[in-house]
Amino acid sequence: MDTLEDLNRKLDGAKDIKSVVKAMKAMAAANISQYEAAVASLGDYYNTVTLGIKAYLRAEKIQTVIEKPGAGKDEDQTVCVIVFGSDLGLVGQFNDLLSGFVQQSFNVITGKRKFG
Repeated sequence: MDTLEDLNRKLDGAKDIKSVVKAMKAMAAANISQYEAAVASLGDYYNTVTLGIKAYLRAEKIQTVIEKPGAGKDEDQTVCVIVFGSDLGLVGQFNDLLSGFVQQSFNVITGKRKFG
């Protein structure tokens, strides 16, 4: 059976846990607005990149875009690949893997190749 001292120690521990939980809830509530702002920023970034690609294609007078060209298509078509990597912290390995994948995939596509 627990003594009065043991019970007081357990009660103090529960109070400490309660204060930690309250602090964690307050931090989560404060951070949620940052996460919502980050999501909104990603949407804006997506729109900006899309507009930039459209502007480039118009400037180059590219009329037709085929999202996934297949092997054995028209030999005279120009194939252009645009690849986005990242330069934000510790993603060098990701960029290397992405580059290798793109080059490997690009080898099976026929036609004139344009690197950009």
